Amino acid sequence: MNSALIAILFGVGVFAAILFIARQFSGEKASAEHKQRVLGRIYEDQAAYTQQQAQDSVDILKADTSPAAKFLTGLPFGEKAFELIRKAGYENSVPQVLIAGFVIFLFGLIFLGKMFNPLLAFLFAAALAILLPRMFLKRKINKRNEAFINQFPDAVDMIVRSVKSGHPLNTALKMIAENMEPPIKTEFRQLVDEIAFGRSTVEALVRMSKRVDEPDLQFFVVILSVQQETGGNLAEVLSNLSGIIRKRKQLRLRIKAMTSEGRATAMILGSLPLFVFGAIHMTSPEYLLPLFETDTGHTIMMTSAGLVALAVFIVKNMLQIDI
Repeated sequence: MNSALIAILFGVGVFAAILFIARQFSGEKASAEHKQRVLGRIYEDQAAYTQQQAQDSVDILKADTSPAAKFLTGLPFGEKAFELIRKAGYENSVPQVLIAGFVIFLFGLIFLGKMFNPLLAFLFAAALAILLPRMFLKRKINKRNEAFINQFPDAVDMIVRSVKSGHPLNTALKMIAENMEPPIKTEFRQLVDEIAFGRSTVEALVRMSKRVDEPDLQFFVVILSVQQETGGNLAEVLSNLSGIIRKRKQLRLRIKAMTSEGRATAMILGSLPLFVFGAIHMTSPEYLLPLFETDTGHTIMMTSAGLVALAVFIVKNMLQIDI
């Protein structure tokens, strides 16, 4: 088992090194830093985005939460976990998420306990209980944000028409909360409710931009915040923003179409080993017994799983293009 442990630790080290190098050359880190610098300059130029309002991102995690959410935020890295749950739209389902993680841990502990010693089985089961819910929440966040951005230009146009008709901004926001489809309806409903219960419009907008972390929405929040402070032709500015958002949406769809072959390759690379493993297990199960019953077999399985995950990760990062 010592040789298997050394091989696993070596594989983890190599994966971490390649992960670091891939991030450096993929430009993801530079792109994220550039985006933060641009947004930071915008925030500094606007009186609405003070240092106290930037601290609201931490206060959001500590206010208006259920006992289960308070328990989660009290754990190490619990605030980040709750932030993912909130962004995925499962804020009211924190107990279910915790139960799902505990069930994954138990099943992982039972299954891996047959292959490894108790300590390794415990560590791998704990890793699965953390990583699998995180992957699920990340996927839900991406899908939810994509649906939000697809509906967002229509919501902005609704505000423009409402403002041109002489209605106040709060009425336009309420119209979106009543007439649009989720998830944009859900977010604007919470925005309207927070304003009705005493939060300022700017503060409620900042909280919404934290829940839906998208540049298009952040620009929208900046525009409304500036308009609340200085006034101006809100309809014209929002009309221009709507056009920009639609063009960005068209560009995203073009990129998605151009990278479809690469995404299919990543799916095949990830599923083909599992398919072959399952086919061999069904036709000749005794052929795979050494993988389950020997230390060398354990090492081979862990190394193969790590290489497959690394290949999928590299292809996925190659296909990520920030706009």
